[in-house]
Amino acid sequence: MKKSWLLAVPLFLQTAVHLTAQDGFSIKDIKIGPAVGVHYSKLTATKFPELLTPNQPNELAAVNGQSSWGVNVGLAYLLTLSHNFDIRAQSSISFQNTKIKYEFNNLENHIEKVHPVTVELPFHLIYTDKKDKYFMPSVLMGLRYIRNISNSKNNKLALGNNDFGIDVGAELFVKFDKFKMRPSFIYSFQGFTKSDYMNDIFNRGLGSLSREKMIIQICFYR
Repeated sequence: MKKSWLLAVPLFLQTAVHLTAQDGFSIKDIKIGPAVGVHYSKLTATKFPELLTPNQPNELAAVNGQSSWGVNVGLAYLLTLSHNFDIRAQSSISFQNTKIKYEFNNLENHIEKVHPVTVELPFHLIYTDKKDKYFMPSVLMGLRYIRNISNSKNNKLALGNNDFGIDVGAELFVKFDKFKMRPSFIYSFQGFTKSDYMNDIFNRGLGSLSREKMIIQICFYR
């Protein structure tokens, strides 16, 4: 996942720089407004059977991700690049109840919460078709930085605190007399890094974790 992130960053920045060079780009203003949303997270976990000892009572038999709903709130910063292109940066806090279920050979189970509270910083390039004056469809793509801020003192799962995601989506730019809003649907694929310092029964056979997040949110601007 980190290799994909390193490849995506220069491509994304190159596209943004190219767009700013068109039509005599100038920064008029940065619009700031609240952003609220709900999301549905689907966690996928894999295990490495070759790292496990078969038929041992305390050995991991299966690992399953559990899906859940959550909410996110924050601020959105919108910068116009050209007539059709904008860049939006966002700072938000995301609350989720995503869990992973461990099943052991002795039939005991353990459920671990995965990043229940995160700070997320998505950065999106948005193309808007502005043929209509009041209702303008848009598409977006971008990157998302994820920082785990939940208390992990007693967690069994050895996850890193810094992860990344890739976002694609669509939204509608709606104008009213006194304000504007952008309702959007965003699909985010997020890969979790696993720390190497723990080699216990919870982490030894765990291969990778990833989360698909479907986000519905609304950003408001003056």
